[in-house]
Amino acid sequence: MSKWLESLGDERMYYIAHASWGFHPKALLRGIPVEDERVYAGVEFGFGSQSLKFKGKIGLAKAHTDMSILEPEVYYDDVLVARGGKFVHPELADLDKRLRK
Repeated sequence: MSKWLESLGDERMYYIAHASWGFHPKALLRGIPVEDERVYAGVEFGFGSQSLKFKGKIGLAKAHTDMSILEPEVYYDDVLVARGGKFVHPELADLDKRLRK
C-alpha cells in the first residue's frame, strides 16, 4: 500500500479522512464501504480525499481508499475495550453477548 500511495505523489493521500468503529453484529466485510465500516468490533480508516460534506480541512486528494482492521485490540486510556471481535470492557461485555446472538 505504501508504494501505491507514494506513486500518487499526493501528500494528502497519507491523511486520515475518516475513522469508524463498527457496531453492527450482522455486518460482513464484503467490499461495500457502508457495510465494511460497520463490521462488529472492527475499525475502518479512510485515507486521502475527504468528502466535502464532512467539512474537514483535508479536501480533495488524487484518490481515496479505506482500510479495515478486523478483530483489533482497542484500548482507551490504557483500558482494554475490545479484543478478538468482541467488546470486553466490563460495562460492555454483557451487551456484547446479547448483540452477537
